[in-house]
Amino acid sequence: MEIELNEIGFKICNDRINGIYTSTNDKIIKLLSLDDQNTKINKKILSKQEIYDYKNNIFIVDEYFEYSNYKTVYDLLLSIIKDYNLYPKNINKKIIDAIKIVGLKEDIINQGLNEISTSEKKLLMIAIALLINTNTIVLIEPFKILDISNQKRIIILFQKLIDKYKKKIIIVSDNIDILLKYTKYLVIIKNNKAIIEGDTFEIMKNVELLKKHHIEVPEIIEITYLAKKKKNVRIDYFKDIRDIIKDIYKHV
Repeated sequence: MEIELNEIGFKICNDRINGIYTSTNDKIIKLLSLDDQNTKINKKILSKQEIYDYKNNIFIVDEYFEYSNYKTVYDLLLSIIKDYNLYPKNINKKIIDAIKIVGLKEDIINQGLNEISTSEKKLLMIAIALLINTNTIVLIEPFKILDISNQKRIIILFQKLIDKYKKKIIIVSDNIDILLKYTKYLVIIKNNKAIIEGDTFEIMKNVELLKKHHIEVPEIIEITYLAKKKKNVRIDYFKDIRDIIKDIYKHV
């Protein structure tokens, strides 16, 4: 899928986790939400019906928790089911399944929203996205506050949603290290333009290109780049520091 508005245009892949590197989340949200009806999808301005269908098939998991006006987690999820006219055969099972799949404990549904932690709220928002079951899930800074084990659990879940259910997953972040670690296709937005897009790892390895556009270089890539350039160490680029260490041992 290609999406375009004014000078911002880029591709969203169906078969891998997409990343968008930007410091202007609000504009990207507006673009992906189709708030401007001049937005083009696959080079075409959509009809009113197509816009309606598109909006019903995308869910944006915001960076901040916006559901504090509900008493308990269960009240929130029940309200989501009603608002989206879901009405599954077994509502309680549907709610508990969504909770469990993101790694939350079943008994959290009885807790007040003011009683759960910030990381639990983050996982709860992803559970809401699963509950609604849209074709496209956009996540704004999804890994802030989450520990490594929860990050890995969510990434495995996202990949399963892509492979098994053909979902589109888009992570929007200004953390270049997170995008290197967890995305496969990357779009870099700067000054309201998509200046680079393609395979995430291939982009990150092109340090000179990143520096040319004044884009932050991931820490692990920077370490390798400096070792190659200044120390003339013969090592390849890797995402994991353990792989770099193994490669160093191979060449010394």
